[in-house]
Amino acid sequence: MFSYKHFKGAVRSLIRNKWLTFATVTVMTLTLFTVSVFVILNILVSSTIDTVESKIDLEVYFKPAVAEDDILDIKKDVSKMPEIKNVQYISTAEALKIFKQMHPDLDQAVSEVDNPLNASLKIDLYKVEDLGKINSLFVSGKYSALVESSSYKGDIVSRFINFRTYVTWFGIILSLVFLVTSLIVVLNTIRMTIYTRREEIEIMKLVGATNWYIRWPFILEGAFYGFISMILSSIALFIGLKIASPHIRDFFQEFSINFFSSLNAYGLIILGWQFVISVFVGVVSSTIAISRYLKV
Repeated sequence: MFSYKHFKGAVRSLIRNKWLTFATVTVMTLTLFTVSVFVILNILVSSTIDTVESKIDLEVYFKPAVAEDDILDIKKDVSKMPEIKNVQYISTAEALKIFKQMHPDLDQAVSEVDNPLNASLKIDLYKVEDLGKINSLFVSGKYSALVESSSYKGDIVSRFINFRTYVTWFGIILSLVFLVTSLIVVLNTIRMTIYTRREEIEIMKLVGATNWYIRWPFILEGAFYGFISMILSSIALFIGLKIASPHIRDFFQEFSINFFSSLNAYGLIILGWQFVISVFVGVVSSTIAISRYLKV
């Protein structure tokens, strides 16, 4: 049964082995800080990619002979697809107006009479991964006979998809490596503490102490390592973000808006997971370390 005596024993062990405590907390703090920094970088990369992806759309250019009513019918059909966020019809006159706004120096070179621009549909999707599927409808699918060309660039889309996949998997693997490292460090620290008290543990077992009575101080000690490391890591993370925020805003400009809104949304979740992971690592390490000494 857990008691205040166990709490005192854990605190006393931390103070008694202060250099060991310092080393363990330092390693765990660096681990948590590094993992948290990578999580934040992952949010930054993902939010940047999301912002870029939101600007990637599909524009389909129809042949000059295609009637406006036919294009509007296609617009109506495509709008019903679950992958589609929005479809905008751009007539030849609107296309010319946009062209002149983008190239004012060529304003006199092109007139409405000899307008070479085609009518088009500008299609926005929820996911960039669906661009290829939608594009195939117009290039090799049911609407291909009416379409002259599209703006689809498969290689660029593939790079975005692959980059996001690499970032996600790299983050998972790196986090696992750091967590295992932290687990081993805390495990060895608790083992050293237990080794110095092995005779005391054997005597306690011989006089009838239960396994849980012996185990609690070491479990609490491991949890304290994690808790202290989480607090220090969170403080370092907060200070680091305060310093880095102006530089991130300057460098990423409009792309940073999505990042900071995501960070505000996930900030407490990151801290919560830091707490859960740090205490979990400490408790699991101490539980494994003490097990062999309970078999007297």
